[in-house]
Amino acid sequence: MLNMKSVVGILCFLCLDIGQVEGDLVQTLQRGKLDIQQVRDKGFHCQSVSFDSSFNSGTPVRVFASINHGNESSTVHDTAFIWVEDVTTSHFKACLVQGGQGAGGNTTIDWFAFQGSQSGVYHGGASFSLFTTGTQCNRVAFPQAFSVVPKVHVTVQHGTIEQKQDAMSVWIANVSTSQFEVCLHESRTFDGPHSKLMVNWMAYEQYPMAWDAKESSEIVFSEKETADNNHALCKNFSFRNPFYAPPMVLTTVINGGSNNANKACPVKGPLSSWLEEVTNSYFRLCIRDNAGYDGQRSNVIVDYLVIGDLDPCTNASCKNYSHCVASSPDQFTCVCENSCPSYEEQLCASNGRTFNNLCLLKQEICRTRGNYTKYHPGSCT
Repeated sequence: MLNMKSVVGILCFLCLDIGQVEGDLVQTLQRGKLDIQQVRDKGFHCQSVSFDSSFNSGTPVRVFASINHGNESSTVHDTAFIWVEDVTTSHFKACLVQGGQGAGGNTTIDWFAFQGSQSGVYHGGASFSLFTTGTQCNRVAFPQAFSVVPKVHVTVQHGTIEQKQDAMSVWIANVSTSQFEVCLHESRTFDGPHSKLMVNWMAYEQYPMAWDAKESSEIVFSEKETADNNHALCKNFSFRNPFYAPPMVLTTVINGGSNNANKACPVKGPLSSWLEEVTNSYFRLCIRDNAGYDGQRSNVIVDYLVIGDLDPCTNASCKNYSHCVASSPDQFTCVCENSCPSYEEQLCASNGRTFNNLCLLKQEICRTRGNYTKYHPGSCT
C-alpha cells in the first residue's frame, strides 16, 4: 500500500521536461467569440469555428480559449471544462462539459488563435502521456529565461475528437523566469484512460503590439470560499478604459503564484477559473479550489489578457450639450438629447426665453447650436 510520500514521488515523476517552440515565421492571428445558446446532451457540446481567413499550411495553429456567461449573470455557475480539438489552418472545434447540475442559459467561449513566431512570446504544445485517473503535471522549460516572471496562458487540446471523458481542469504552478508546470485533472474520477492530450501554452513579459491587446495583469485571491457563491470566489475588475463591445478575455489560474520552481508538483485538488460576466466596462472573475475548505490554497493568482476595441467616445469632445454615440469601433457621432422629462422646473435663458426644465434648454442649444446659456431660475417674465 502506498503512503503519502510514495504518492508525491509518483506525481512528481510525471513532471516531464518538455518544451516545443516554433521557428521564425510570419506573424498572423485571429480572434472571436463563440456564442452557445443552450447546452443539451447532458451538459456536453462541441461546435466548429471557421477562421475568417485560412492560416498557412505546415505550421501548428495555437488556439487559446476562455469561457464566460455573457454580460449579465444572476447566479454563480458551476465549473465548466473547455477544450479545443480538430485544429486546422481553416477551422477548429470548441467543446465544453458543464460541471455540477449545469445552470443552463447562454455560454460564450472567447478564443484567440495565432501561427508562427510572435514578438517577445514563447509558445508551444505540452504533450501528456497516457494516464488513467487523478492529476498529471508536466514541466515546461522556456528556450531562454525571461528577465522577469512572465504571464502564461494555457488551453487544453484533444487529439481524439468529441471525447467527453477527457474533459479536464487545467492550471499552472511554480512559474519562474525559466519554466512553469502545467497540470491536468480529469473532470470525473476514474473516467480514464486519458490519451492524446496536449496543452497549448504561451508566455510573455509584454504582449506584442500586433495583438492589439489593451490590458494584461493578474488578480490575486486569498479569501476563503463560502457557500454564498456556490463555493466559489468571485471578484469584479474594471477595465482601464471602456470598450466598444465586450472584449475577449483570456484567463489562466495559477497555484501559489510565481517563483516556486523548485517545489514539488502540486498534489492538492484541481483549480478552475471562469468569467461570470464580461461587459464593456468590467468583468467578473470566479475561481474554485477543489482542495476542500481545510486544504484550500492561501494564494491563487489568475493571469488575464484583454483584447478588443476601445469605445471611440472615450476621448471624444462634443459641444453644445451634445453627447457621443459610437457607431463602430473607430467612428462616433455627436448627437442631441432625443427626449426630455415632462416635469416643470422653469428657468430663464440668457436669450430671454423661458424653458420648462434644464434638459429642454440644453436640447434647444444643441439643435440650434445657440450661443446662450441658463440665466436664472424661474420664468423670464
